[in-house]
Parts: sequence; C-alpha cells; structure tokens
Amino acid sequence: MLKRLPIRWRLAGGSALLTLVILLIFAVLVGVLTTRGIRDDFEVRVTQGADEVSKRVRRSLHLDLATGQWELSRIVPNLRFVAAADDAVIRLVQNDGSTVVFQTNQAPEFGFLETNEAAVTGGYRVETRYVELGVFDVIVQYGLPLSKVDSTVSRVRLLLIIGVLGGAALALIAGLVVARNAMRPIARMTST
Repeated sequence: MLKRLPIRWRLAGGSALLTLVILLIFAVLVGVLTTRGIRDDFEVRVTQGADEVSKRVRRSLHLDLATGQWELSRIVPNLRFVAAADDAVIRLVQNDGSTVVFQTNQAPEFGFLETNEAAVTGGYRVETRYVELGVFDVIVQYGLPLSKVDSTVSRVRLLLIIGVLGGAALALIAGLVVARNAMRPIARMTST
C-alpha cells in the first residue's frame, strides 16, 4: 500500500512522521517539567497562605475572658480579604477540634489534620497551623481548591497536543511543497 503512494507523499509523510516524533518527545519533556512546576508553585502558595493567615491570627485574634467570646471584629475582614484574593477557604478551630471560631463561606469540614503538614481532602490542598494565643489556642486550616491547578495543567497539556499536531501538519505541508519542487526536474526528464 505504501508503494502505491506517490513519491512526494512518501517523502512528505516521512518528514512529517520524523517531526511528529521529535515534537512528541519535546512535548512530553516540557509537559512533565511544566506540570511539576505548576504543582510545586501551587503547593508553595498554599504554604505561604497558611503562614500569612497564621501571622494575621496571632496579631489580631483575642479571647474576651469575661464573656468567653472570641474578638473577631479586627480579624474577619482581613481573613475574608485573604481568602477572596486567592479563592481560598479558611477555618479557625479551637484546639479541641470541635469549636469553629471562624470560617469563610462554603468552607468544608476538613476534619482532624496533622499540624504543619499538607493534606488533600474534599477537593482542597490544606495546610494546618497551630497558633498559640495564650489561654485558648486555635488551629488555622487554609485550603486552595485543586480544581484550579488541575485546570491549568489540563490547559497546558491541551496546548502541547495542539502544538504537536499543528507542527506535524505544517511539516507535512512543507514536505509536500519541497517534494513537489524536488520532483519537478525528474518529472520533466520522464516526460521527455
């Protein structure tokens, strides 16, 4: 079947196939490195977010011993701003693990998580910090949705696939043009 194809199609197809293989190897390497970089950057953002929220909580959150209520008026606007800026969820829980001091809208129940370690739960990557406040301490849970990083990785992969297929198609077209020009003198000699 391959011998029935005109020579110019065989030349162009071989060139396009070689280009496809080279582009595939390149796309796999770029995809692996880029995906790793995106995921590492995401993990760093979660860690930095948890550290930032912990600092803000340490500076601003106080327990009124007379009423037994947490003084949230200074910290809530700050935490909502931090959460909105990065599409994060934040939970402040007393160290007993059952009393929620504060949580952003639609923050899921993460359950018990190890302090100063990252966990993946409920579609979020969550970092937990233990913040000492004196009489009662709190646990800060800061999470970012995994859907953000997964959609970015998917877009990168789609662009790489489009690039590989587009490059192979361009190589086939260029190969056909070059093969046609290369075969023109031979076709003239044959007709003569």
